[in-house]
Amino acid sequence: MTEIQILNSKIQRLLEYNVYSMELIEKIEMEINAFNTNESLAILDLIKLNIKNEDIKSLNSILGVLYSTYNFDGKIEQKISAKLTETLAELTRLYCEFGNPNIESSYYLIFDIFFHNPGLIQESDYKMENSLINEIKKISEIKYSLDRCSDGDLLIALQKIIDISFYFGDELGKELLETNFLNHFDKFIVECAKNELKTNL
Repeated sequence: MTEIQILNSKIQRLLEYNVYSMELIEKIEMEINAFNTNESLAILDLIKLNIKNEDIKSLNSILGVLYSTYNFDGKIEQKISAKLTETLAELTRLYCEFGNPNIESSYYLIFDIFFHNPGLIQESDYKMENSLINEIKKISEIKYSLDRCSDGDLLIALQKIIDISFYFGDELGKELLETNFLNHFDKFIVECAKNELKTNL
């Protein structure tokens, strides 16, 4: 096993056998930070490992750690944004092929991270921003049951996407909502988009 595989297994065991608490999260953060180097962030290597292995449950636990502990500032914002965007691309491919419901939770977790950390979008360069918008467009086209009990996480993810649309600026935010969400098949999502436009314009 590689070092990052060993770290991943250790984190999954900690999460499985301990009560979820700030103390546990701090312990996991210490384990992850011990693997950081000037060239790479271990949390991003963990995301890469789990998406490569198509282990969505473990991926979601790592995304939860990222949300709970990471200090989003400076140069690391672009690295994290790029990795989350790459992860979205792979998740959508897997979702279209297999329809794994855990992927809906992944979408929710990722867009919740973006929602609470605007710099991940606002500090991105044009290429990275464009890549993220392209992934958002693909996700907006996913057809799901209108029974929200079975599709709750995807529905919340779409709401989060709408909430972050103006992080891209007024012009792009307006275009994103008008093009991809005002014509959405789910009337609830259409109303969310209308409200966001009304609030920001």
